[in-house]
Amino acid sequence: NGFLDVICQKRHGLYANIMTGNSIQLVTALVESNWGEARECLSVLASFMFGVGMHKTLGVKNMKHVPWLVMTLMCLSEGLYQRGSSGLSVLLLALVGGMVNSCSNKATGNTICFALTGHTSKIANGIAEGKMAWISLSLFVFFLGGIALSTKLWDHGVTRDALPMMAILSVPYGLALFGTMLKKRKQYQLKEDSTF
Repeated sequence: NGFLDVICQKRHGLYANIMTGNSIQLVTALVESNWGEARECLSVLASFMFGVGMHKTLGVKNMKHVPWLVMTLMCLSEGLYQRGSSGLSVLLLALVGGMVNSCSNKATGNTICFALTGHTSKIANGIAEGKMAWISLSLFVFFLGGIALSTKLWDHGVTRDALPMMAILSVPYGLALFGTMLKKRKQYQLKEDSTF
């Protein structure tokens, strides 16, 4: 998610996954009476929430549609961006962000994969208690690594407009969601089997 959010922020000035950043930007824009920016921030927040709702609505039995939908929306977002429709592009990415984060939250037992404040707290608590929070540490490292890699590639022009980045990123996102889907289906099947 860090990789995606750097590209999204550089291209659109907003985040697809980091709603705290968009919320800060929204309130700042409202206080400064920058109504256009406030509208954009609010639209992205609403799109993210709609994405969470879409994932919840599809449910476990229809989970097979989520990876394909995410990959399609990311490719569509890239096409819109390349044609100059930045506003629609970022809304689709926020929709994807909502679906992906809802799906990963469900698959990891309510672990928010991109919220560094929570993971930083878990790591600090683990150190204080003499045990390490390995999941939080690995998510923290991978998120920051994605940010560093994406920023470096952006600075060298690789991720700007030379490559269809959202279309390329849709592949690992889709694969991760397929893996999540299979895990959840297996858990659902086990629950269903044990009820007889």
